[in-house]
Amino acid sequence: MATNQTMYYCKRCARWTPHIQPATSHVLHLLLCLLTCGLWLGVWAVIVMVNFLRKTCTVCGRLVGLTG
Repeated sequence: MATNQTMYYCKRCARWTPHIQPATSHVLHLLLCLLTCGLWLGVWAVIVMVNFLRKTCTVCGRLVGLTG
């Protein structure tokens, strides 16, 4: 799975640290959306939102986002 790395403030580390964030395969979701005549659009939107909000600190491993 592809990931993005960005700098965020970690509350546990009390400093700015690199965080890993899952990336969304937009090409795959576009193909699925076309194959299902647009029914996949809602699922795609939820996946994009969850991946945008979910981050993991590379220093302490703290998960930030919807599930952490």
